[in-house]
Amino acid sequence: MSGRFGFCLALVCCALLFALPAAAAPAAESGDTISVRGSAAREVAPDVAYITLGVSARDEKTEKAGAETAARVDGIVKSLAALGIGKKEIKTENFSVRPVYQPEENRRERAAAYEVENILTIHIRNLDAIGAVIDAALAAGANKFSGVRFAASGAAALQKELLSEAVRDGREKADIVAQSAGRRVGALLRAEVDGAGAQARALKSLDAAEFAGNQIFAGAITLTASVNLTFALEQTGGRQ
Repeated sequence: MSGRFGFCLALVCCALLFALPAAAAPAAESGDTISVRGSAAREVAPDVAYITLGVSARDEKTEKAGAETAARVDGIVKSLAALGIGKKEIKTENFSVRPVYQPEENRRERAAAYEVENILTIHIRNLDAIGAVIDAALAAGANKFSGVRFAASGAAALQKELLSEAVRDGREKADIVAQSAGRRVGALLRAEVDGAGAQARALKSLDAAEFAGNQIFAGAITLTASVNLTFALEQTGGRQ
């Protein structure tokens, strides 16, 4: 009985060994693929803006520097309230207290003063009011300006549409290449979202006073999406 069992087991093992190369054959052909990059872009008009500005004060004592910064920020908040911008639209982006060092004769540095900085981001829905908001903040004591960023409130939904367009663009490119080579595109084997975002003109960080009285134009935001796709390639005659 045990002899028959061992004989049958040996037959099964041999059958598996002979079957393995046939099963691995499709994997060996897995390199017969085409990889493409699909992309899509669309320009949209922004309807919101984020202004980043703030206050920096320096004094030998942190208490005095902090008090001056607080007073100026309070003035900025009040000036914005007069323009219809409430505290819900104002966020502290960064608050810092750092020593300002001064070298001495023995080459050791000592803290000669302390600088207290409070940077705010202001959410603006009325883009025509951007210049007035900046001017009001400057008049209230703002001395730091980090820029204006524009955005579109419906960008998330549009971004999904662009991803679909990017996939279609990638498939069209794959079809063109495959047909030119006498092949046809098969199943999608791999897909990766390479990038999706918005590209908008931004104002760089400069001294706040340089922006007083200047007009700011939103322009357009370019939304983009791109994907990397890998397809199987098939023979036009139906053979893979």
